[in-house]
Amino acid sequence: MYLTFGTIDGIINTYAKQAATSRKTKMISDNIKNLTTEEYRLLQSTQDRTRWTEFYGLPDAMYYPVQAPISSKRKGDIWEDKIRASSGLLEKQDETHDATLDSAVVKLQNLRGARVEIKYTVIAKGDSTKAIEKRGYALEAGARTKKLVKNPLATKGYNYIGGGTFQQIHPDKADYGLFSAVFGNGAVHYWVPYHLISTTAGADNFTKGMIPLQSQHRGHTTEGQISRPEKFHDLFLLDITWETPFLTDLSKYDLSKYENLVY
Repeated sequence: MYLTFGTIDGIINTYAKQAATSRKTKMISDNIKNLTTEEYRLLQSTQDRTRWTEFYGLPDAMYYPVQAPISSKRKGDIWEDKIRASSGLLEKQDETHDATLDSAVVKLQNLRGARVEIKYTVIAKGDSTKAIEKRGYALEAGARTKKLVKNPLATKGYNYIGGGTFQQIHPDKADYGLFSAVFGNGAVHYWVPYHLISTTAGADNFTKGMIPLQSQHRGHTTEGQISRPEKFHDLFLLDITWETPFLTDLSKYDLSKYENLVY
């Protein structure tokens, strides 16, 4: 094989690009070494967020409740604060619940109380055996989160997608639950009167016509979890928000219509 000047130029340019890339990589590496822990986490978060919006094409507003690299406890706290503010709920009366309804709403709609417990669950695909073998268990949330699918022919205007449970439910410590099932492109919200939940957790304690309270922690009989099968969805659906996880102005909804439902 004879090398022409063009071939030699090509080889030189290739090596030059490789050298430039190597220098750039070293500069980035050196800079990262000098970052504080908080700065490094912020860099990770920025990269994560870019992948979420540009690679997976998901709404920016959905990033934090689903994907943000922070603890579940911190996500839960952020969720409570944001949905309390967006929906017009007031601060909690004590540490046993998360928020309170405006007394005017309680009186106008003849509700049984004002204490509200706020819960959310992220709906994601189960990790298939094939995916686990290929990439391990650490699949990005952007790859795992499910999307809501609009369907004008469906009863509620979109295709019901099952999955997810609402955990650490305390029927004896609140009057209502504002539950949200969060997807990659929106959220489904439910209004749950707590007097319609079985008072004791466990399969042996289900009360006919009431929402089953499933056991979550051994020995806890007044705390449990609630799943969201299609029956639950049809009865307690409050609203669906697209491109954003949060409701606005809870007072605009007729909450009284949920008071006497039979599960």
